[in-house]
Amino acid sequence: MTLLPWSHSCSAGFTLRGWHSPPSGKPLLHFIHGNGFCCRTYEPMLALLAEHFDLWL
Repeated sequence: MTLLPWSHSCSAGFTLRGWHSPPSGKPLLHFIHGNGFCCRTYEPMLALLAEHFDLWL
């Protein structure tokens, strides 16, 4: 599974950062986790989802 970094600078002075898979035309799945762990902690599960979805983490 290939993940590419993304970032977005906000006017409030902070930067949001995350990962996404290269666009392939599959349905897009936004994975939002609210427990404080890095999203790459879920990589074993996300690898299974990546077979069917483009990922935005």
